[in-house]
Amino acid sequence: MVNPVKKTVKLPRQKKNPLKNLNVLLKLNPYAKTEKRRAILSEKQHRDRLAAQLAKRGVKAAPKAGGKAKAAPKAGTAKPAAKPAQAAASGKKK
Repeated sequence: MVNPVKKTVKLPRQKKNPLKNLNVLLKLNPYAKTEKRRAILSEKQHRDRLAAQLAKRGVKAAPKAGGKAKAAPKAGTAKPAAKPAQAAASGKKK
């Protein structure tokens, strides 16, 4: 007796990493949504409290990471392009 031919091929699904993919994490652990939300809110409250304490002391708050881009170098400070060694050596001797 022979089994009939299978018409559809079932491919295995790509395993998703729950540490990187939030939707997969929520499928495994629905409470993770609340935990993440609380962590974000508590971090924000902590930053606000810290900023208030620093303002009370008269200290300016540190800038956020990645806030400013590096300043462009000044026009006069750029190094001149190096001359090729071959051009200096090819001078004719008299």
